[in-house]
Amino acid sequence: DKKRKFDGKKGDDAVSNSKRALKQSRQSHRPHSESVVAAKELWNKLRVKTNTPAENAVMMKELMGLLQGKFNRVALQHDASRVVQAAIMFGNKEQRMIVIKELCDGGNMIELSKSQYAHFVVLKMIKCSIKDDESIRMIVKTFKGQMNKLAVHAVAARVVEYLFSNFPAKRTTKLKLELYGPRCALFNDGDLSINVANPTIDTVLKNDPAGKEAVLEYLLALINKGVEKGLFSFAYFQQIICEYVTAASPNDVRTLCSSLVDHSIHLLSTKAGSRVVAECATYGTPKDRKRILKSLKGYTRSSLLHSDAYVALLRIIDVTDDTVNVQKALLAELQVLPEKKKKMNVLGEDENAENDEGKSPLL
Repeated sequence: DKKRKFDGKKGDDAVSNSKRALKQSRQSHRPHSESVVAAKELWNKLRVKTNTPAENAVMMKELMGLLQGKFNRVALQHDASRVVQAAIMFGNKEQRMIVIKELCDGGNMIELSKSQYAHFVVLKMIKCSIKDDESIRMIVKTFKGQMNKLAVHAVAARVVEYLFSNFPAKRTTKLKLELYGPRCALFNDGDLSINVANPTIDTVLKNDPAGKEAVLEYLLALINKGVEKGLFSFAYFQQIICEYVTAASPNDVRTLCSSLVDHSIHLLSTKAGSRVVAECATYGTPKDRKRILKSLKGYTRSSLLHSDAYVALLRIIDVTDDTVNVQKALLAELQVLPEKKKKMNVLGEDENAENDEGKSPLL
């Protein structure tokens, strides 16, 4: 038995060694394979938290020597993209600018944003460029003309969300105008990008009232694509839906409701999303309201304690005729005392903690 066990272990080692050799053979055929292998060894040393600034500076100098001129290709490799992230994170201002410029000028920033691994490089670029006007200018310029595709891409949506939430609104005005269609991006670009920091559908249509039908049609197409990709948790997407439902006719809102109501709990995370749920409750069918109640069941207390979500709950209670269903799905939860142990709500907050927002529904 011992001999048989030993032989089996020896066989397993042989299989592992052959797999490792095959992996190394495949990696050796990738672009800049030798530089990537050396850079990964440096990355393992660079990420150690006990390193001194002087040690990091020496390693960064060596890393730049290995990858400068190659960042654009290396960032697309799943196991090497983290090395590029480290170069952006640990590099000094000059080194960081070299990496960002190379990535922005490489012509494949859109491909990086759509990649499952490489999009983390773009996120790191945005995070480390918040206080650098020149980096912001280069990044925004790279994304110009591509927002309608990135905004409804399952991976790139994270980049769009991070871009809008971290860069100054004034710098991203031209990018947001693209979400309203080519008509707005072309004809409203000059005035709105100068005078309006954060354009909405109201400011867009104020400049071009005749384009309302075209803008709403373009927004609806964008929303339908985002719904298919399940982008309900992104704040920018919730804002797009909110602007559509407040500008469209009740019949158009009712048509869209069936695609949104099952995701009501995800929409309650922002003020815009709560407004969407409230509008769906107002203009939707009784069946839509029933589906909203089903989605919100179990989250009544946490929603009432949220700074924005309570508005949607009050609206659904106000417009729903089926009081029995409202009682079972929402109000019954309030008749039971919450557990004393710490309990996190859907928004990651302690339900039992003191919360000033709880007074809003009562007022």
